[in-house]
Amino acid sequence: MVVQALHDSGAEVAVVGRDVVDWLRNVVPIRTVKLAGITGQTVTCQVVRLLMKIVKDESGDVSDCDEQHINSMCVACAVVDGPANDDLILPLAVIDHLYEQISKQQHKSHTDY
Repeated sequence: MVVQALHDSGAEVAVVGRDVVDWLRNVVPIRTVKLAGITGQTVTCQVVRLLMKIVKDESGDVSDCDEQHINSMCVACAVVDGPANDDLILPLAVIDHLYEQISKQQHKSHTDY
């Protein structure tokens, strides 16, 4: 499944919509967490681990989606219920790490002969 993610420099935790988790089916919650929104109200959410990678960069180039585990990493995400504007919200640290995975793989492929 490919979803569009919002890069949120103010986010402290990755957040995924319940619809995405339900579509993936066999995702098992690992714990719960309380999230506080901009209104100050807290919401208890399940936390799941999702394997993800960047398949489209800012220039619009699409990477090879067939190699599922290349450039991918496991990300803990809080699951939010209800309608949301974005299926996935990623903090800056996660985005940076995903791009590092791509850089490492590109460096490795240039040094393998």
